[in-house]
Amino acid sequence: MAKLRVLVKGSIEKPEDSWSEQQKQDYAKRIARYAAACKTLGRLLARKGMTIVVGVPQWENLLERRAVAAYVMEGANEEPLKDGKKHKVVFYSPNEVEPVNTTPELDSLAELRKLENLEIEDKFLGAAAYSASMIPDVQISDVILLIGGGEGTASIGFSAYSLNKPIVALASFGGAAKSIFDALLFRDYQNYSRRQRDGITDTDIRALLADWSDGKTDDPQNLDNAEKIVKLVAALPRLYKRDNAAASGFLRLTLAVMLLFLVTWVALFLRSSDWGITSDMSFFALLFISAAIGTGLRSLVAYQQYELYEIDGMSFAIDLIISLILSLGLAFIYLLGGYSFTGEVVVIGDQERKTVMTIAITMSVLGLAAGYLVPLAQLRTRLEGFLKTQDEAQSLTS
Repeated sequence: MAKLRVLVKGSIEKPEDSWSEQQKQDYAKRIARYAAACKTLGRLLARKGMTIVVGVPQWENLLERRAVAAYVMEGANEEPLKDGKKHKVVFYSPNEVEPVNTTPELDSLAELRKLENLEIEDKFLGAAAYSASMIPDVQISDVILLIGGGEGTASIGFSAYSLNKPIVALASFGGAAKSIFDALLFRDYQNYSRRQRDGITDTDIRALLADWSDGKTDDPQNLDNAEKIVKLVAALPRLYKRDNAAASGFLRLTLAVMLLFLVTWVALFLRSSDWGITSDMSFFALLFISAAIGTGLRSLVAYQQYELYEIDGMSFAIDLIISLILSLGLAFIYLLGGYSFTGEVVVIGDQERKTVMTIAITMSVLGLAAGYLVPLAQLRTRLEGFLKTQDEAQSLTS
């Protein structure tokens, strides 16, 4: 089984010279918890045999000790080797001369290479901005882990989301990870935990918002948080793969069924009498078939325009049932309209062939409209947009 490739991106904010002593002390405690979180996660990722992908856009990010890279690598190095195999780390570095190493701290690539339990694979960043140059690696990574971060982390996160890549956003340290957690991911996490998919629970999601201690990587509190987060890191790629496969399969099935419905509609419209099907039955069959086609058409249009990111079977079935009921209601209104003007009930089976075809087309249009305008919450918006367009057209002609 191939190892998961985990891109870890993030940083903590830079301290300001104008800060008060209290603010500086609070920052020192905060960065200690941040470092402990990164190290513990690095150790747990290495324990699970995952390939860790990190990098820095500029060497000063290592010198300032704000980026996740050095901390995650230091934590991975603390994990004992299995069967003598070193932990795999892919390190992206800028195409610049390395600064002279003047301290024993892990603030340079030269010092990081001394971590004896790591196998480091060097990668150069592209000529573009850091966030843009990392996008190809977002594409080939299995999951993205965000911790704090600024604009670069936000770019990576939004790129991953656009590419439909699993993202685990550790929101405890604010920054871009917290923004992406709130704006994009929390609802998805809740959907997984409510159905306990792949064993994911609210407790696991809560770890993304939990407090961390400033202890070592074997601190119980930090280990508990890290284990839950790494559980998400391992589970989300499996869930995404299954969901994508299911959505793709259901999309193909929807297209096939719509094609079958179209053929059936044409056959009923032209040959129903040859098959011994009464006009009354064929009318309502055409009505319901058209409603189903309208529902499928609406879902496919929404999917193509990125209003819908996956076609869910249950949601589609609910929309279909509503559209069938609505189409039946519209058909009754149509038949009642005939009664209102003539004082007679329209008996479909007694009509001439030309009238039969007219009624069949009318009811099919009603069914198609009913299916396409579902859900009902969007009915007013669609009708208002149509009326507005008509008014604008009339004003232009006048």
